Amino acid sequence: MKGLLKGIVFLIIFVILCCCLLIVIFSTSGSSEIKGVSDQLNPFMKEKYAYVKTKLPDAVEEHNIRRYKQDIVDEDGKRTKVEFISSDELKTNHYLKIKHKGTHVESFEEVDKSEIPKKVLNVIE
Repeated sequence: MKGLLKGIVFLIIFVILCCCLLIVIFSTSGSSEIKGVSDQLNPFMKEKYAYVKTKLPDAVEEHNIRRYKQDIVDEDGKRTKVEFISSDELKTNHYLKIKHKGTHVESFEEVDKSEIPKKVLNVIE
């Protein structure tokens, strides 16, 4: 009976470890949706603000949803590749302040060029 119980416990631990390994593999893969969800749920990742200069959408999907894939730049000059959507087409060559958690975009708002830190502006120009 003890041997059976040990076997079941071992199997449960093995399955949990395999699931954790799969989560790590998929969260670091190239798929930005999976990475974004992983970053959103990660309690150790802090929300930050970053900036971007707008461009034309990469795709226009069903119901006129526009998809943008861009590198955003935080106040330290660090780039992060993100993907975000908008129901309205963004004006090109304008500036956005993006609230994000890793690659997950929480929200964005248009800001004036004068509101962007000089260090960031040098990178995104």
